Amino acid sequence: MIGESDSLRRQFINIWGTKFLLSVTTQIAVAKIVGQKKISRADLGNLASTSALDELYGIGFDDYKRLRAQIEAVTLDEVRAVARRTFDGAPFVLAVVRPEPQG
Repeated sequence: MIGESDSLRRQFINIWGTKFLLSVTTQIAVAKIVGQKKISRADLGNLASTSALDELYGIGFDDYKRLRAQIEAVTLDEVRAVARRTFDGAPFVLAVVRPEPQG
């Protein structure tokens, strides 16, 4: 049973771990994060609060100006490395959902 689970995990990683899919997913994730940050800065109260906390923590009040470039600089290899460190060998649950057979 454990070997079967390990085999399924490897198949899952191979199927979803293709460079194209991860590349597109990474681009979507970056766009989503950048968009969310942009929306949160539209509220001046939120921008003031965030800037004040960033200054308090020593990051700098204008960190939001550098953040976009830092987020966009994340590479696919960096994402893969973090995913491997986080998920490789970790127990997981794989749920397969299929429609009921007609009949």
